[in-house]
Amino acid sequence: MTAISPRLLKYELLREPDGSLRPVAEREADVVVCPRCGAEVTLVEDVEEWDPATGEILGWGPALGFHCGMLLAAWWEGAFAFDLEATDAGKS
Repeated sequence: MTAISPRLLKYELLREPDGSLRPVAEREADVVVCPRCGAEVTLVEDVEEWDPATGEILGWGPALGFHCGMLLAAWWEGAFAFDLEATDAGKS
């Protein structure tokens, strides 16, 4: 896992029917190596917690990416690879 300076990929501020604000944002978070093919994969995280009064982003979710039929994830515990082809989760 390679730490990178997060780069904002998408940002929108939506007003909910009740008047509160909700940010919709994605940012680059980490770069991991695919355990199957060795390619570097950039993981993306989205907003998980925000202030509804101001729309200020308070927290980001886990960093996720998909590559070679695997879900690649990184969060405070480390980086993980989940084989979606070997589980029912990868079937449509």
